[in-house]
Amino acid sequence: MRNIAKAFGIAVVALFISGAGSAQSKVDLFAGYSYARIPVVTFVAPSFPCNPPLIPCPIPGPASFFSGNANGWEIAGAWKFSRWIGVVADFDGHYRSAGGGIFNPANRQDNFLFGPQVAAPMRISPFVHVLFGVAHAAVGGLSTNSFAYAIGGGVDYKVAPHIAVRFAQVDFYMTHYGAGSQNEVRISTGIVFRF
Repeated sequence: MRNIAKAFGIAVVALFISGAGSAQSKVDLFAGYSYARIPVVTFVAPSFPCNPPLIPCPIPGPASFFSGNANGWEIAGAWKFSRWIGVVADFDGHYRSAGGGIFNPANRQDNFLFGPQVAAPMRISPFVHVLFGVAHAAVGGLSTNSFAYAIGGGVDYKVAPHIAVRFAQVDFYMTHYGAGSQNEVRISTGIVFRF
């Protein structure tokens, strides 16, 4: 994680130096807080007490899915190949403590999404995007991957020549864990560095 932070810092400085002379930003780097509803897995606890080795504990029953609140982070990089249109690489991680213990362990979900974005090049800059990729969910020692997509957008406000505040980004995203699909929401806010 420390190496990723160093690489990100070096990339920000290099892009700032290389893009300082251009009038129109070509690269936007976003980092911030993110709230999401994520699929939460719970296990059905045994209905009777157990006391190993005298009374063995049964394996937890079938899992159930429901949506839970989760806090996390989001980073994204957008490269604009025209004034309005670009491509985005968007990564996030959301974490939820579901009470702990073997029958209700902590959940996490990471998304790795890519796709086109349309943004208005103004001081108050609305944008929309459609992103596709992979979601990775983990609960306890178990994990699984799923196809994921997100449709959403937001508003950035330019506060300095190379800095904007992302007031809000709202995405509706879908994953497909287990036998069904999960439709969730993600809301993010943070700082955008423009080069």
